[in-house]
Amino acid sequence: MRVTDSMGPAWERMKGMLMRPFSLGTWFTFGFIFALQSCIEGGGGNSFNMPNGGGNSGSGGGSKHYNGNDDTNNAISHFFRDAMSSMSGAFSHHGDAGVPSTGENPFADFDTSLIVPIVIGAVVLLIPIMLVLYWLGARGQMMAIRSVAIGRADIGESWAVTKSAGGSLFKFHLVVAVLSLVVFVPLLGGGGLWAYSLSQANPGNFEVLLPVLFIVVGVMLVLAIPFMILNGLARNFVAPLMWKDGSTSREAWKKFWGVGKNFIGQIVLFFVLRIVFSMLAGVIGIVAGFITCCLGFLPVLHQTIMAPYYVFERAWTLEILASMGPEFDVRGGGAQQPQGPTGFGPPPGFGGPGYVPGGNPYAPPGGYGPGGYGSPPAGGFGGGFGGGFGGGGGYGGPQGG
Repeated sequence: MRVTDSMGPAWERMKGMLMRPFSLGTWFTFGFIFALQSCIEGGGGNSFNMPNGGGNSGSGGGSKHYNGNDDTNNAISHFFRDAMSSMSGAFSHHGDAGVPSTGENPFADFDTSLIVPIVIGAVVLLIPIMLVLYWLGARGQMMAIRSVAIGRADIGESWAVTKSAGGSLFKFHLVVAVLSLVVFVPLLGGGGLWAYSLSQANPGNFEVLLPVLFIVVGVMLVLAIPFMILNGLARNFVAPLMWKDGSTSREAWKKFWGVGKNFIGQIVLFFVLRIVFSMLAGVIGIVAGFITCCLGFLPVLHQTIMAPYYVFERAWTLEILASMGPEFDVRGGGAQQPQGPTGFGPPPGFGGPGYVPGGNPYAPPGGYGPGGYGSPPAGGFGGGFGGGFGGGGGYGGPQGG
């Protein structure tokens, strides 16, 4: 498994698809495919900033002052204190309108009987939306793999020929999502009950909720690592093999891990470099978004602008797979390719040893075609017209000629 050595061929492959020649239609086609992929992967260029109030920030117009001896001289606690206090006006009927009463629990007047209907309604609404996004994302991932592997993007054709592989990948993502819910929902529920009991025992003291927040978030981050590794391996190495062989996720995992387990160090290096590239791409995506007056943040347009990155990183993983052996080489095509009518095409054994273009690192072993386009078969192309297209006659001169 060659991780760093595969970057050069991947970069050349990207330039060959997007720059030689340049076609805006090609960029938009790749952008649409990568936009489908982002339904499950995210946009790749978004930034989420945590609230940060340094010094005396966290209150408008200097209405509050937190000195260094105050126990609340903490930016995070300031944020939660102000945020929760501002919410109290929606739940409290005491004091002036919009002004919380000091020391009161902002959730004291909240009707807890609404919690169950709200949760059920949210679940009923979100489940079908998430299923659709997961399905579109899995289909987009397979379309992206195929488009980069064969060197061209065709939305209709890719959608059709990756139906089976995309469905298998969708099932895999669905199983992982269910497992993650089994792990994280009890954790969130337990953390919520813990926070609720603390808020009841300490009304108005929101600082007691900070340990709960840190513990729950910390445990979630630790538990999320195996899921991130699983999804990362599936996305970059297993899914291409599913498309290449027309196999299930279980079969592709078995094939990849049978060899990949010998390259743990290279896999770790790949993920480290992948994170670095993603961060750089995120910065470039943000800059491009602002340069285009935020149009670059829109779906499809964002992926179109960032098409060189998306094509490169997909080509990179395919080059890495190819370095593991011929049975892992996805470049050039997979099992699910559109087939022409039976009986057309060059006859078996047509030609010599095959045509291998000089200097082309992407040519499949043995050249293009089952026998290349070399010398004619023994006996020439004779046999007359009477043999037809599918039989043994051919197109030549008189019988026996």
